[in-house]
Amino acid sequence: MLVSSKIYLQDARENHYAFPHFNYWDSNSIRAEIAAAEELKLPVILAWAEKHSPEIGMEDALGLGKFFGARAKVPVILHLDQRKRTESK
Repeated sequence: MLVSSKIYLQDARENHYAFPHFNYWDSNSIRAEIAAAEELKLPVILAWAEKHSPEIGMEDALGLGKFFGARAKVPVILHLDQRKRTESK
């Protein structure tokens, strides 16, 4: 399930626990990261950084995050970690 980070980060701070943050670069990595979070029964932050996966663009990375995040059994927070390019319209 896709969620906002606000309530989960606040709860973690108040209850003194942490949850994982992973960078993903393809569908294999995102599936493995969600599986680990589901096994631990913890929310997870999934981040994409352009410099780690230059072969896919931001739109494709967002599509992967939305697709797999919506199907997860734990809360998933998507995060744009780093971006080198900017597109102007």
